Parts: sequence; C-alpha cells; structure tokens
Amino acid sequence: MTPLVARGGSTLRTNPNQLHETEEAGTLALLAREGRRMAHVSGDIWEPACGRGRMSRVFSAAGFRVTSTDLVDRGFGKGGVDFLKARRLRAPVVITNPPYGELVESFIRHARALGARYLALLVKADFFQAAGKAARQRLFNEFPPSRIHPLGWRLDWTGQGRPVMNCVWLVWDWVAGGEPFTGQGGRPYAQHYAAVSKDEAVAAHGVRFGRDT
Repeated sequence: MTPLVARGGSTLRTNPNQLHETEEAGTLALLAREGRRMAHVSGDIWEPACGRGRMSRVFSAAGFRVTSTDLVDRGFGKGGVDFLKARRLRAPVVITNPPYGELVESFIRHARALGARYLALLVKADFFQAAGKAARQRLFNEFPPSRIHPLGWRLDWTGQGRPVMNCVWLVWDWVAGGEPFTGQGGRPYAQHYAAVSKDEAVAAHGVRFGRDT
C-alpha cells in the first residue's frame, strides 16, 4: 500500500520498496462513499500492493473477500506477485494505494487490460497536475475517472504526527459502462465530490458491505 509520496527522491532512497501503509481511516473513507457500490459490483477485491495488510484487513472487516498480493513478501498475503506482469484478474474489484510516480499510470492501464470492472486508487491530490502534465492529461482523456473523492484531512504515512500530503481516491467504475461524462467540446470529466471528513470515514467502521452479510 504505497502512495505517491512527497519528496520522491529522498523517499525512494530511504525506502526503495515504498512501504507507506494507509491508516485505517483512509480506507474507511472509500468505504463510506463507495462501499455499497463496490459490493454491488462484486464481493471480491484484489489488493495488489498489500504491504503488511493494513488496507486489506479493513476491507475484510467490512465483509469483502480480499485477495492480497505484493511484489515484496512482507509476511501478509502472497508475496512475489508483480501486478504489472499479471496475466489474469484475481478479483473484479481492484483497490490499492499504488507505488510512486509513473507506475500509477501503469496500474491503471494494466487493471483495464486485465478486465477489472472497478478500480480505486489512493493517490496524491494533484496527480493529474503533477510533473508531466501533458502526459497526465492524455491519461485523463483516455481513462477519465468516474468519481473523485478527496480526503478532508492529511494521511500520516510515517506515524510522526506531521502529515504533509493531500490525497484523493480516484474511482473507475467500468461496470457502470457507457461513455465517460463529457463537457464542453466533448471533453471528458470526472464527478468530483466534496471532501470526505475523517468523522464520515470513521463512521463507516463496523459497517458490513460485502456479500457475506
């Protein structure tokens, strides 16, 4: 579970495998907004960058059946699995906090190529305005998210109490089907929702969304 981190160069030097675990409230924020929709698509989730399972456990507690894999074996789920080399889809719903930088685009493209029905990625809030803006705009035009849910607080990746990054959940709901939303000139756009407050996120704790309920 690895985000697009600030200070990318220094972070990659000190943490080359990018283990930045998502606090539970960050995952609950997605469930608060998308849990019922996720369950409607499928009760099965693939978390392909599971780290030590912090995000996967939240989904399991919410009633979903979770397949957890990671490139690195961290003692949780199945290690040694490179999502970008996967040839089969392990669950219709793919959700993760993907690795830093341009790998996010690779995750989007590969999830789509595998036939994922629903994809949600936790990324830095300015992902589509970051370095290589023209390339990111092309990515947006090709794969416009269905919905964007900003977090109303900063996630603390280090546990040091000094969070610096604003994050959003990007959701591609390919089951909904049809053409992407378009605006003036036929340009695609995403539905951008009000920020999820931490109180709203925490209120989703204990709610069972998955199909085993």
